[in-house]
Amino acid sequence: MGSGKSYIGNLIAQELSAEFIDTDLKIEQDKNQTIKTIFKDNGEKYFRKIERQLLKNLVFSTYNENKSLVIATGGGTFLNKSNQKLVKQFYWDFYNHSISNRWIVIALNPSFEVIYNRIKGSHRPLVFRKSRKFVFNLWSSRYKLYQQISHLSISDSVTENIFSTLNQRLNILQKSYICLINKKLSKNEIVLQSNQKFKEYPLNVTNLIEQNWTNLIKTKTVSNKYLYNGIVYSLKEYNYNNDILTLKIQPTDYKSYLGTNISNIDLIKNKNHLANILAACVVTITKDNYCVIGKRSNKLAEGSTQWHIIGGTIEPKTNTQIYQPEHPYELIIKELKEEINISESQIKNLSCTGFGLSVYNNKPEFLFVAFLNINLQQLKLIITNAKDYDEHSEYKFIKTTELMQFVNNHNVTPIGQLAIKLALENDFI
Repeated sequence: MGSGKSYIGNLIAQELSAEFIDTDLKIEQDKNQTIKTIFKDNGEKYFRKIERQLLKNLVFSTYNENKSLVIATGGGTFLNKSNQKLVKQFYWDFYNHSISNRWIVIALNPSFEVIYNRIKGSHRPLVFRKSRKFVFNLWSSRYKLYQQISHLSISDSVTENIFSTLNQRLNILQKSYICLINKKLSKNEIVLQSNQKFKEYPLNVTNLIEQNWTNLIKTKTVSNKYLYNGIVYSLKEYNYNNDILTLKIQPTDYKSYLGTNISNIDLIKNKNHLANILAACVVTITKDNYCVIGKRSNKLAEGSTQWHIIGGTIEPKTNTQIYQPEHPYELIIKELKEEINISESQIKNLSCTGFGLSVYNNKPEFLFVAFLNINLQQLKLIITNAKDYDEHSEYKFIKTTELMQFVNNHNVTPIGQLAIKLALENDFI
């Protein structure tokens, strides 16, 4: 109440390319009544009931629909223990570096004097015509609770300082990746060894996978999302020895990845029970030194609205050869064709720059750099004819000298950040 959460929340939402929702305003819109009128006509108990249902709907929309939201709740929302419990189901796990749906709880805690000067004389139902002492006791009772349930607590009262602090700390969370191999790898230096047995999951994990898939099917019917459930490969272990990177993998399906690494990673304590599917992405550079970066469509089941370089998941070479995975070099050539309509003859040079892991979803990826023998204008003429062009809602073409500036100012996927970082640091570009 009076902390500035609506204004700050809107700024953060814009920075993260997320939707902003103020629960009080949403309730007023849905009920076509002011909060003051709802309190007067129906009482606080009724208001808290509809507030609880709204919060539940919003939380599960991120879980079921993979939405990115910034939510400003009412000042008394988390006095309800069921609301505390609801949000904690989707907490970021700082200690195990796992995350489910990127839920982070932030408390804005200016001093009492700042709060009081903002709200005195207002028509807010809980403090209207109340004494300074009453307002202080209300503020004091909530302050301790906010400290307990939040990941980040900021006491500054200056809007610019709050936004700057949040931005810095959110950027740290987003830049969560591990570089496993920082070395150029030729095609012959990458060996995939596939098990012929499909990956098996414990019953409780299988149930989570199926429930998540059922929810996604329902979502697809409503929002026309793209759903894919082909055969992919789970990484069991890897070994780098004598300049050879050997990966032991086994078949699984994309449904299992969505149901473990994406939607339920914080509920699955044994990381061997995650799908951990193998993928690859590529920093693509035109002849005149522009890099292609796309904003993932909100119709995708993974990473929607984030900026990412071209990439994909390793699949079988053919539908009848499920135990023969395509090589990462082959995958990148395929993805360049499907996503931006680049043929193999238009690739001047293709190099694997390393191997990394996104912390938040435990997904291992090969990192590549591709140099094209066509310029930006030539690329723009052919890119819209790509088979999977609409996997991205928008494309940007960034000068290589301005790549890090773009990364620092946009919501780029962690693994995309790592691929760009390695390409720049090792002078590939």
